[in-house]
Amino acid sequence: MNKKSIVFISILMLLEIVVYYVFGASWNLYLKLLPSIFLFFFYFQHVKGNLQLIDKFLLCALVANILGEIAYVFKGNELVFLFILLFYLVEHQLYIIILRKQNGINQSLINESFVKKGWPYLAISFLFFGLILMNNVPDIYFALIILYVVQFAVLGAISLQLRNQLPGKLFIIIGVAINALSDGLTSWEMFVFPFTGDYVLIRITYVSAKYLIAYGIYQNRNLLVATVEEED
Repeated sequence: MNKKSIVFISILMLLEIVVYYVFGASWNLYLKLLPSIFLFFFYFQHVKGNLQLIDKFLLCALVANILGEIAYVFKGNELVFLFILLFYLVEHQLYIIILRKQNGINQSLINESFVKKGWPYLAISFLFFGLILMNNVPDIYFALIILYVVQFAVLGAISLQLRNQLPGKLFIIIGVAINALSDGLTSWEMFVFPFTGDYVLIRITYVSAKYLIAYGIYQNRNLLVATVEEED
């Protein structure tokens, strides 16, 4: 994961945005998938010689992300939108499992540190739901949206709990925060009303978040794998 990968994924993202505005949404489905597909294969290429369980979890999370991207094109269908939520719930749950494993602390999920360090995500998530989403989300999505908000609050809180020794901590914290912003913008655009530049802001924050989270996890796994090898 290097500067060239950042430049390449940025070019793919900008190309997709331009095509969306010039030719319309129906033209950019394949281009929309390219950043996520590139991230999957780029990560796999860097770890394939020493594939760890955490790597498999992350690759599965990226697959769930790609499936969510495909389904999102057909979000107008109620059944498809339920699958979109399920894909992203799976993706975020895998992130939670990965971060807990990388943190290496065997303790219950809900603990004093979880509340003490993670309260900003817990508070903002439920305020956003209560003040904005609760009165705008259709009944058919209501239960899954509540689960989604709770899950993301947990993911945010766990990112803030990561040990300072982990080199990817800052990337993950920023990535999760940007992902939260992207989800907030998407929720507003879908359930409240569209706003000027919504697609640009959503796509830039979305792709950036996925890259930063994957890069942070990659940085951590390199340290952890090296530590295990030294102990052996």
